[in-house]
Amino acid sequence: MTIDWMDEPNARNGHSESEHWDAALPPDVEALMSRLNTDGAAWRHDLPDHARLVERVRAIPFAASQQTVQESSDIPRKGDRHMPVDANRPPYDDPSFIDWIPEPEPPRASRPWVRAFGLVAAVVVVALLAVVFAKIALQRGGIAGPAANPTATQAGPIATGTPAATITAIPPTATATGYPINVYFSKQPDSYNDPTAVFAVKRFSPTSGVATNAIEQLIAGPTTSEKAQGYFTELSGALTGSSNCGGRDFTITLNMRATHPQTGAATLRFCRTLSLPGELTDARIKAEITKTLTQFPTISTVTIITREGHCFGDLSGQDTCLQ
Repeated sequence: MTIDWMDEPNARNGHSESEHWDAALPPDVEALMSRLNTDGAAWRHDLPDHARLVERVRAIPFAASQQTVQESSDIPRKGDRHMPVDANRPPYDDPSFIDWIPEPEPPRASRPWVRAFGLVAAVVVVALLAVVFAKIALQRGGIAGPAANPTATQAGPIATGTPAATITAIPPTATATGYPINVYFSKQPDSYNDPTAVFAVKRFSPTSGVATNAIEQLIAGPTTSEKAQGYFTELSGALTGSSNCGGRDFTITLNMRATHPQTGAATLRFCRTLSLPGELTDARIKAEITKTLTQFPTISTVTIITREGHCFGDLSGQDTCLQ
């Protein structure tokens, strides 16, 4: 059997390949060759004619292609932004195609109203933050303001007695038993030799009128145990007669030196007559009262006046403390 497609001259020797295929082939190879020739002829018969295929492609109208493009462009795709299909747009190879492409929209951030709205929002946020920080600072005491508890000065007399008198000095910190204070007594034999020598004894004021209460406890005198230790005062029992202050023993006026205003001064005026028993008694009483009142930080000097309005302990009779 001779195969037609093998009957080509050999490129090397010019002889036909059929010279070497004259021998009989095995049966199975013969069957395969026969099947290949049959199938090849069928495949060639099924192929469309090339000339007719070209004519059919050229006959497709342009509008149909545009419709196909439009339909494909309408298919939504995630993340895609398609340019609208315009049937009147020029082809891509036309130089006027560049002029036909519409200009893109400006970015949202570049629009004037967007910038204005952002600026207003920023101003509002800053104002709210400023208000919040101001409130926090006020609550923590970060901004200076008026004193919560200013120290008040008393221009009028402060009397002893019950109920307790108005606050006469800045009281110490209160405890469960009251405000701790000191009462200064004379003590033997030290105060006999030096009438200005006085000694502190611990007391508690039940009210914030610590200056008035301290003098009241000085007039009351030392306790029995304190007397046994040598503490004494000649002020106890020295006040006699009626009171010209509504039954009180004395009055205290702050920031006044007698009748003259003076910051830090205190004037004590007795409301009863003083009966002094002996020599240097007035000096010891004056030292006890002065030291007891000046323990408070708002009192630096003390003036003592008798019921009759004279300077206590002034033997000259010139009343220099009133000048």
